[in-house]
This record gives sequence, C-alpha cells and structure tokens, in this order.
Amino acid sequence: MNYTTTHLEDAIDKLLNNLEIIHPSQLDIFIIAPRLGIDLIFSDTGTHFEGTTMYLNINLPPAELWFAFAHELCHIQRHAGNQLFLPMDFIALQEAQAENFALHFCMPTYLMKKIRLPNDIPAAKKVVASIFNVPESAAEKRLIQIDNRVKGFS
Repeated sequence: MNYTTTHLEDAIDKLLNNLEIIHPSQLDIFIIAPRLGIDLIFSDTGTHFEGTTMYLNINLPPAELWFAFAHELCHIQRHAGNQLFLPMDFIALQEAQAENFALHFCMPTYLMKKIRLPNDIPAAKKVVASIFNVPESAAEKRLIQIDNRVKGFS
C-alpha cells in the first residue's frame, strides 16, 4: 500500500506514542485524560471545555463520548480563543479541524496499519468501529480518508 502520512497524522502518532499507547484498547478517556493533565467532569450539559477541564455529556453512548472527547481535545491542544467572540467562518474552520482531528486521534494511522480489514468499506467500518470504539459513521469517514490518500486524492 502506497500511503504517505499527513502532518496531522504524524503529530497524533507522536503524541499517542509519547503517552505509550500501543494498542487500541488503550485509546480510552480514563487513560489519556490524566496523562495529558485534563480534568473530566461528566454532566447533562453539552460537551465543551474550559481551560484544561473537559465537560462531557454523560448521556452519550460510549463510542460517541470517546469521539466527543477527541473533538474537544483538539480545541484544547490546537486552538486558541473563545468561540463566543470569533467570527462564524473561523468557528466553522475550528469545528472542521476538530472533527478531522477526532477521526485521526480515535483511529490513529499507526494502529490502523496493524489490523487486517475487509476490502469493502461497509464491512470494514464495522470492524474499525468495534476495535476503536467509535461510531460506524466516524469509522466510515476515516476509511474513506485512508482510501482517498492511497489513491492519491488527499
């Protein structure tokens, strides 16, 4: 397979390797948050963060909660500013970046390379969703990203 990683993939792979994440089962909120110095509060409110405290909606299914954690982690690690005071186009950009970050963080390239997947995306997304504890919709997006990079579409 001809696959060249992106800068984001490299940065996430480096971060997770520094946290000694070597198996998909270690991709867990309760393992990663303390290692990054992030405090977690579970509540009925929307998922958001303040400083290094992340508020997660306790009512989300586990796969969606994990993905929401990764989305908010992007904001903590890569974004500055308060979205209440940012232009709508900049907020949209940050949200798109956080979504992309979450796809890569929840299903990191170096761990994806270790698993054997069916050749068709509908079957593969079920396997990826199960192994990485993500919604099938997220697994499908990530697989499409990988497929596009292999085909050279970036």
